[in-house]
Amino acid sequence: MVAQGRKTLFDSLDAEGKQLYLNRLRRSPTKATLAVAIFTALNGLFVANNHNMTILAGFSLPYFFSGYENHLLSAFSFAVITMLYKSMPKIILVPLTIYVIDALVLAYHGVWSGVIMHVLILLYAAWAQRVAHLLGSKLSQEEPNNDAPADAGESST
Repeated sequence: MVAQGRKTLFDSLDAEGKQLYLNRLRRSPTKATLAVAIFTALNGLFVANNHNMTILAGFSLPYFFSGYENHLLSAFSFAVITMLYKSMPKIILVPLTIYVIDALVLAYHGVWSGVIMHVLILLYAAWAQRVAHLLGSKLSQEEPNNDAPADAGESST
């Protein structure tokens, strides 16, 4: 928490800037899901071209099946879910839950570097949601103060 009386970057923004910052934070789970989709698609391309490189933050369950198509299908599914987020916000819980299961499978198989990458992405999404919640409540408390006229206290001569 920020100490009382200490000014933060959020405090220095105008109302429109605060709302923009808040909206960006609220979209963090979709950004994380889209990043996983991109990493998974890249992993599929690596498999298709017989490369032995893997992006650990990508979805790993497609590796349990042969071929690159499963990677691309998973990436496409995650990307579609991020597009549906605006109309159905709760749908973002589906890929995040699957991603947690993916991390558990990696832990079961002892791929700890993959688990760490999965945890970092999930922590980013959770941290951003928490900060968005805190800043949103702070912004809603500040709104009644913004109703005062802009030139209050000034005399017109």
